[in-house]
Amino acid sequence: MPSFILDRAYERMAELGVDPARIAAMRAEEQVPPPGPSEPLVELMVVFVPPRLRSFMPKELPEHDEWRRRNQLPPNRASPPVTLMA
Repeated sequence: MPSFILDRAYERMAELGVDPARIAAMRAEEQVPPPGPSEPLVELMVVFVPPRLRSFMPKELPEHDEWRRRNQLPPNRASPPVTLMA
């Protein structure tokens, strides 16, 4: 997870009233103390979607494989000439 995403999550927790000592423990990846009686119970879910779906691929596909990927027919579909003959 990129650090700038986590920084924003920690900022949001501070805005909601989470104890700064607990946030510091989370940042340091240490044992987090239990919440105090006046502290709100907050559950935060952080999701990061990379800007490029292909960023998960280790290297680019060869040209013919990339062409095949882009021009693949949807499932249960026939090519246009077969459709015309039916």
